[in-house]
Amino acid sequence: MKRQSILISSIIVIWSYTANADPIQWSISDGGNGHFYELIVAEDSIPWTEARNRAFSVNGYLATITSEAENVFVYSLVPHPMIYGPYLGGFQPEGSPEPDGNWQWVTGEPFVYTNWHIDNPSDSRGEEDYLHFSWDSGGEWNDISLDYGIGDYIVEYNCDPTIIPTPSAFLLGTLGLSVAGWKLRRRKE
Repeated sequence: MKRQSILISSIIVIWSYTANADPIQWSISDGGNGHFYELIVAEDSIPWTEARNRAFSVNGYLATITSEAENVFVYSLVPHPMIYGPYLGGFQPEGSPEPDGNWQWVTGEPFVYTNWHIDNPSDSRGEEDYLHFSWDSGGEWNDISLDYGIGDYIVEYNCDPTIIPTPSAFLLGTLGLSVAGWKLRRRKE
């Protein structure tokens, strides 16, 4: 009986780490931007570019962090302890001055706010041009190389990704016609 209890507890811990939660809104009433954020735990290691492409494929993008308050909120989604924190939407284009020149967000927003871990960005492995939360550091950032392959990433959505307009409502909106009475449906998982 004790063995079964330990096994069940272990499965619950593993499931709770690997299961993706529903996107969580950083509400305007709480001082947020109204966007939704979702931690994605990949089944295996993937490069930052694959995480970026997967985020785009679900109509989101890798999280961009433009303030201390947003950094605190987004980091609160990360389970602890975590060996490597998840990818974020920051990168350095090829040919940028190292280690800290020309960092950008995937959305094109100004890269003004930063929260680098001590001595970062460092480009210590060479070609560390991608951003992720540092190793269980309270929300500080680290630069990492493309081939490192963390796997976990945080997707940011400008609106609730679980609700999408019906195709006819989308077409009406695209044509600039009245969209009163749009029928909304839940996104199928």
